[in-house]
Amino acid sequence: MITKNKPKINIIIDYPSRVFNKHIFDKLYDYSTFTEVHYGGASSGKSHGVIQKVVFKSCQDWKHPRKVLFLRKVGATVRDSIFEDVKQCLDNWQLLDKCKVNNSAYRIELPNGAQFIFKGLDNPEKSSQSKACQMSSWKKHQNLR
Repeated sequence: MITKNKPKINIIIDYPSRVFNKHIFDKLYDYSTFTEVHYGGASSGKSHGVIQKVVFKSCQDWKHPRKVLFLRKVGATVRDSIFEDVKQCLDNWQLLDKCKVNNSAYRIELPNGAQFIFKGLDNPEKSSQSKACQMSSWKKHQNLR
């Protein structure tokens, strides 16, 4: 069996404290907890910071590429919110043109094999198909009941 090595992704950020919000920067390399909760008021940078950390973590060199599931309460809002936010982060870090982006299935594959999958919780059949995800991010989790 021939295995294909995935390329490593090198992200060089000259001044990371200027790129990341302080509460994200302080925990950027801390993966010791299973769950992280970020809170703050409107426009406090929660979503932006969490997306940056998830993308940054997924770009690291892992034995197995990360598979990340991003969830929204309503699937129809995925395209204009979290999917675009992740694409914007990848574009800001000059990675988007190196990724495989499936705009209709809401999937992104990074050059190192890591995958981002975007789903809505309003269709349980579709969200239950994503079985082997290592990380998940709930956008607007306070609205999920």
